[in-house]
Amino acid sequence: MRKVLPTMIFLLMFSLIFSFARSADGENNVWTVDNDGPADFSTIQEAVNAAEDGDTIFVKNGTYFENVVVNKSLSIIGESINETILDGGGGTGFYIISEGVNITCFTIRNSSYGVWLDYAQNCLLQRNKFVNNTKGIGGDNCVSCTISNNVFEGNELGMRLTSFVEFEISQNIVRHNTYGFSLVNGFNTKVHGNRVENNTDFGFHLQKFRLSVIYENNVKENKYGFHLRFTWNNDFYHNNIVNNDIQAIFVVYGSKPNRWDKNSEGNYWSDYNGTDSNRDGIGDSAYVIAEDNSDDFPLMNPYWNPADINHDLKVNCEDISISANAFGAIPGSPNWNPHADITGKTMLVPDGKVDMRDIGLIAKNYGQTYVAK
Repeated sequence: MRKVLPTMIFLLMFSLIFSFARSADGENNVWTVDNDGPADFSTIQEAVNAAEDGDTIFVKNGTYFENVVVNKSLSIIGESINETILDGGGGTGFYIISEGVNITCFTIRNSSYGVWLDYAQNCLLQRNKFVNNTKGIGGDNCVSCTISNNVFEGNELGMRLTSFVEFEISQNIVRHNTYGFSLVNGFNTKVHGNRVENNTDFGFHLQKFRLSVIYENNVKENKYGFHLRFTWNNDFYHNNIVNNDIQAIFVVYGSKPNRWDKNSEGNYWSDYNGTDSNRDGIGDSAYVIAEDNSDDFPLMNPYWNPADINHDLKVNCEDISISANAFGAIPGSPNWNPHADITGKTMLVPDGKVDMRDIGLIAKNYGQTYVAK
């Protein structure tokens, strides 16, 4: 017993020292993967298997024919978005069953799902290209993930998410797919700054989608711009809905009311034919979408820059004049103008007053003009 006890104490101390050393260094490991050169591993899956939570896997340029299961909190970073290629060979490219996973800078192709999120949380998918997949991204029962700055092109379906909450889907390009984005049974989600164009069928399909905001998206030249089913209590504003065969449609018993404006500014509809008698950039009559759904403040021109207060496609003295006339106003003031409240302490978040922050943002953008995308 006397011999065993010191050995046990030594092993315990060694374990504690090793554990402390890992945390003291910082010191999540960085692993390298290269399938035709010197690296820690030749496949991504080998690196995932060896890594621990918090590690980073750096994947060198090359084509990797793999179906990668990610069951740890890892950052998996490609060397170059166009030259680091994951070919799923008809299976799932990245199958994520963990929280805190970051997938960045890959081209993901020839997969049933480029990425599948399964009960995932706090994951980040950014700066990837999804090409020639059945579905670019899919997910079910996920929370608080960000999908941003990706390109979806030539897929059957760009993305399909079901039963999700608190996502941010932003700055993606979704073009030349059969279907764009399908968002089903989601809520408390932000969808903004996406370019969804030239898809054969719908740009956005929203089903049982609620309590979310959809803003500053360009939805252009799809069969259906927005295809909605059992969708309610969402805010749509500052979207450019342009030259779709059908701009927005409600199917199967329609949808309950959504808000298609912010009680002051709505969306740009390319087929709106109303007038603007006071030249404030807002149509005088509503754009009727369906029963119980109308945009009461349709924009006369595409939305492009918050500093273009009168929506005339340029930032100039007229915008400064409008802001100056409302300077110091808050809701209820005689000179209150909601169009002039464009920012606050948080950039681009109106704060209920017109002050130097608003004028400063106009000055910063002064002289800019709209360029069609």
